[in-house]
Amino acid sequence: MKPEEMLTYATKFEFPPAKNLRLSIEKSLFLGGDRWLIKNMGTEVFDPIKGKFGFVRFSESTPKYYYLSLKDAFELVKWIIQKEGEDEINSRGRCRQCGKFVGENQLKQALGRNWCQECYDNLQD
Repeated sequence: MKPEEMLTYATKFEFPPAKNLRLSIEKSLFLGGDRWLIKNMGTEVFDPIKGKFGFVRFSESTPKYYYLSLKDAFELVKWIIQKEGEDEINSRGRCRQCGKFVGENQLKQALGRNWCQECYDNLQD
């Protein structure tokens, strides 16, 4: 895909900002042609099989399923952002340590996370 075509294709998508993600779609260094990787923060690579980001050391022997066509990469980024938004909605009022739902106003803030009273007390000990 030529750069002009890529830019035209990319402008069709409007991605809302994701709170915890800084996504990029980067061209593969090892495979020629139209093969792309989805990265978060420039270091973590999206594994389409597991459905999450992780660290991968790339070489010629890296499984081919990490590499996507540009169209598939954009579609997957849309899905990742949608999933991130759903996860944020589902985690409101939930303790990040034990997963217990206690309500938003019952959570304590510490170390950049929300804790239920029990986990917060354990943290203080």
